[in-house]
Amino acid sequence: MILEFNPEEAADKSEITNGVYNFTIEGIEPRVFSTGKKGLTATLCVFMDNRMIKVYENMYYTSRALWKIRELCKCVGTAWPKDGVGLDSKDLLGKAGKAYFGRDKGEKYLKVKEFIFDDSDTSESGVHNPPSIRDEDVPF
Repeated sequence: MILEFNPEEAADKSEITNGVYNFTIEGIEPRVFSTGKKGLTATLCVFMDNRMIKVYENMYYTSRALWKIRELCKCVGTAWPKDGVGLDSKDLLGKAGKAYFGRDKGEKYLKVKEFIFDDSDTSESGVHNPPSIRDEDVPF
């Protein structure tokens, strides 16, 4: 069977670069990681230029790592649960936010480096925008 498409219409795939992008939460999947730790994988639809990519962000339920889930909630406007009540994944699905996405050295895939909050809330969040490059910083 011949697949019906015009190969001349194929667009070049633009490079995926580190940067600040809008995202929506497409999925939240609770899981147990290979280390035995419990957590979740958030599927984020990241919008860049004229395309959308998916980023799979792993987050852990350990006391030292829950900050990232709390920052995700704050970024998308979902209240952090109180009084020992858990967070329902339905409260996050479809929510939108903005984050700085980047790669670690040698890594192929983007991941969330920092969630970005509304400017009126930055004093409490402790999250900073990625450093900007000024003209005087460029050596040529």
